[in-house]
Amino acid sequence: MPVLPRLASLLAGLLLAGGLGAAENAAIAAYKKAMASEDYAAKKSAIGGLAGKGAGDDDTVLPLLVNAIGDRQAGKIAIEALRARTGLALPAKQSGGSGYPGYPSDDSAGSWSAWIAARKAALAQEAKLKKLVEDAEKKEKAAAGEAGDGAEVATDATATGSDEGAAPAVTVAEIPPPSDLGRIDRVTFRTGGSLRCYIMSKHTDPDGNLLSVRVVHPDGGGEETLAADLVARIEEDVE
Repeated sequence: MPVLPRLASLLAGLLLAGGLGAAENAAIAAYKKAMASEDYAAKKSAIGGLAGKGAGDDDTVLPLLVNAIGDRQAGKIAIEALRARTGLALPAKQSGGSGYPGYPSDDSAGSWSAWIAARKAALAQEAKLKKLVEDAEKKEKAAAGEAGDGAEVATDATATGSDEGAAPAVTVAEIPPPSDLGRIDRVTFRTGGSLRCYIMSKHTDPDGNLLSVRVVHPDGGGEETLAADLVARIEEDVE
């Protein structure tokens, strides 16, 4: 692409991004101005402007909507906006839910704040687990590649009738796990992907529902406690 058209394209992209950022800031600025007043119509309009995803990221917008729950004029509107923003609906047969990822226990500012905190923690753990899975997959691929190289060297040495350079091919799978941890288990996540680990314990509620799983990662990867809402399936003694 010629230089001038390319520069024009980059400039257009920057102007568009700046326009979107201005729109987001305008929606939040309108909200703050309206909430500082006694203008019901302005509050209703401003809170409605935060109900959609275009008004900014959830980490910024959700706490603003929660703050509006305590407003005598706009409290009910804020709750409706939170429902629209999160895609949650009040359970039909009960006054509230059990918390994230379901509906909050009630529509108070405290319960919605607890929901937001649980969401933030779950997303952080999910991101950490995703990185662990990616790192484990990279190690397995690297080990498989090293094993393949070792096998080629051994074949070449046998073909020439020489023992020089010959070395036994060793893969991670051939190294037995520590005897005190037992056999390798597998945890499959709801978001996709799985994790090879040693399951040390499972924490359940009085009804027997799984709450969390404590695992130890192989190869000195340390320990991790996995929340039950991240786990789709547990397979023990797979290796």
